[in-house]
Amino acid sequence: MATWSELKGFLKSNYKVQKEEENNIVVLTEFSDGRSQLVYIFKRDLKGATWADVSSPIGTIQTGSLNAALEMMEGLACGGLVKVGDLHAVKHCMPIADLSTDEIAGPLALVAGAADTLEEKFIGGDKA
Repeated sequence: MATWSELKGFLKSNYKVQKEEENNIVVLTEFSDGRSQLVYIFKRDLKGATWADVSSPIGTIQTGSLNAALEMMEGLACGGLVKVGDLHAVKHCMPIADLSTDEIAGPLALVAGAADTLEEKFIGGDKA
């Protein structure tokens, strides 16, 4: 992939799009156990390069559980746990100029899987 338009085209061809705007797209990732996870992909222009900002919301992890969630993240994803407003999310960013389809599909699956695992353990399900 070389452009934001090509990345969005790949996502629209391979995922269930829930929302699309000029600089972001939201896809639904479904798991074999019947659970699902929304993944937000935002276009970010950073230091002259276009990046894909991939994040999946979890909900609000209680303060007393944050260390356990952070420790759990070590083995789950290629990104990190972040706070966005009042919610926590799993997030990963990558420049899109040289991305292959595997380099977007793999991290997207890891982000969605990590978010779903954390959501199930610390939130109790799709409550956010």
